[in-house]
Amino acid sequence: MNTGNVQNLTGQQGTFAQGVNLGYLYRKGPDNYVDEIGENGGTIYLRDQSGIGRAIYYQSANYRTVFSAVIFGALQGTQRPSLMARITKYLLTGSGIEENLAVVPSILKIEPNPTRGNGTIYFRISGNVRNLTVFDAFGRTVAGWRLNSEKEMTISWNLLNSNREPLPAGIYFVRMTGTGFTTTKSFVVLR
Repeated sequence: MNTGNVQNLTGQQGTFAQGVNLGYLYRKGPDNYVDEIGENGGTIYLRDQSGIGRAIYYQSANYRTVFSAVIFGALQGTQRPSLMARITKYLLTGSGIEENLAVVPSILKIEPNPTRGNGTIYFRISGNVRNLTVFDAFGRTVAGWRLNSEKEMTISWNLLNSNREPLPAGIYFVRMTGTGFTTTKSFVVLR
């Protein structure tokens, strides 16, 4: 193929992609005259080698969205997982997913977040905690612990299932309940 117009992409100053520099599959299948994007109320976060917008994000009072004319899988370079983590964080922040209805002091920290599906994740909790439950994006229970703790503790969870397969990539939710409170937070599993 001798057509194409995107060689590399640069994250724009002041956006979540700031500092990202990626190659693209120039003159390969995904680079068959990639569309140009203007701001039109949004913010361009990736520009190509000619300064042309190739990816944009938009935020309103009710939702956030990200659009890209370049194919994510065709991005080249070691910063690709970092860019996906940044996009995910942008989409989840302020979206109403994070819930904290605590009446009594409680803490739920999830580390690392995002994480890999074949690693270990740690839930650091404190407060009068009775249950900790992990759900997938469809609301299905993935894991759970019954607790009777009034002190700080850490639960480590190996994300490999009984067949030694990694937890699928996606967004997961952790709900911590106790006497008079419920706290829900999200975490992301990357490939």
